Amino acid sequence: MDELELWKKTVFEQRWLHARHVETVRSALLGVYAAIVSGCLTTLKDGFYKKAALPLYIFLMVLTAIWCLLCIKLGEIFKAHTQAADDLLPAGIPKMLSVFQGRRFQKISIRRLLPVFFGLCFVALLVLSIRIWLHN
Repeated sequence: MDELELWKKTVFEQRWLHARHVETVRSALLGVYAAIVSGCLTTLKDGFYKKAALPLYIFLMVLTAIWCLLCIKLGEIFKAHTQAADDLLPAGIPKMLSVFQGRRFQKISIRRLLPVFFGLCFVALLVLSIRIWLHN
C-alpha cells in the first residue's frame, strides 16, 4: 500500500469516527432534552393549566427551538462527514459498500425526523400556552 492510499484510509477512518461522534452527541442531546422537559412538567403536578406555569412553558419553547437548531446543525455536520468519507473511497470500490451509504436509502432518517419532533413539541407547547393565556 503506497503512502497516498494509507493517508486516504486514515482520513476515511477519521471521518467515520467523527460521524459516529456526531451521532452520539445528537443522541445525548435528545436524552438531555427529554430529562429537562419531563422534569419541568412533573414539577407542575396539578398546576398544569394555571397561568403561573406560563414562564415555564415559554422556557421550554425556547429550549425546544434551540435544540431543534442544534439537531439540524449536527445533521448537516454528519452529512458532511459521511459525504467526505464516501469521496475518499477508491474508484474500484462501489459506493454501495460504503459504511454510510445504507443510511441514504432509508425512507425516514433521524436527521430529518428530529427537527419534525422538536417542531411538534414546540407547537404543542405554544398551543398549551395560548390556551392558558386565553382561558385565564
